Amino acid sequence: MKNEKYLYLLILLLPLYIVACKNSNTLSPSTTGANAAYFPNKDGNHYLYSIHSTDSTGGTTTGIRSATYSGTSVVNGISFQTEIDTLSFGVGSQVNLSYFQVSGDSVFFALDTAGLSKIIPDSLMAFISIDSKLKAFVLSFQNGSNWDVFNLGLKYGPLSFNLVNVKANYVGTEQLSLNLSNGQSTQNAQKINFILTLTIPNQSNFFATPSTYQYSATAWLVQNIGVVKWQGSGAVFSAFSGQGVNLADTTTTVSETLLSYTIK
Repeated sequence: MKNEKYLYLLILLLPLYIVACKNSNTLSPSTTGANAAYFPNKDGNHYLYSIHSTDSTGGTTTGIRSATYSGTSVVNGISFQTEIDTLSFGVGSQVNLSYFQVSGDSVFFALDTAGLSKIIPDSLMAFISIDSKLKAFVLSFQNGSNWDVFNLGLKYGPLSFNLVNVKANYVGTEQLSLNLSNGQSTQNAQKINFILTLTIPNQSNFFATPSTYQYSATAWLVQNIGVVKWQGSGAVFSAFSGQGVNLADTTTTVSETLLSYTIK
């Protein structure tokens, strides 16, 4: 379903004051060298993934995503490493840039809100306040750990709740079979689930119980390699692949699996 229409109506009808916030993980010990190796971030690191997506009409697309870490960029006054993503789908390719930062036990991504700006009139963008980065991974891998990746909250009179919330939770270790270009490999992977919750207030009665929709995705990280697999909602995946926050079609699902990699 295309929930961006509901978000547009919501913002258009209300004198909104919208804020975005990001809470800290309640479990945040310092990262050991071993855990840091779950997201190697040296310049020149290169990853090649197979990608398969299914859209809202049932149509499927297959292709290749190439990701290379190359240099640094300043985004909103903050220094990030640059990731060059090239999506190839047979008849053409698309190059996206994403920006990440490894700090302590956490991996952050700069937040691209282009998808939100497409559904909110320019005259109302002044009411939007969004953090400059989202908290993607916490590499402490403690049982039961969870954290807020991103929140987009609504304050309207006495009402206060999240319109868009992305939470992550560490699931545990899982054996994963990888069909790499140089042969099959079985690895112990750290599994992280992401849940995006979209809350739509009742437009005729804002005090009534709102409607909620949830979309999930899962990432697997392997020591000395990095992210080896993504699977789930395209709305979640897009924020981590240089495509920005995109709620235009929340029914799209994506599966991405590592084919080969080079670690410097």
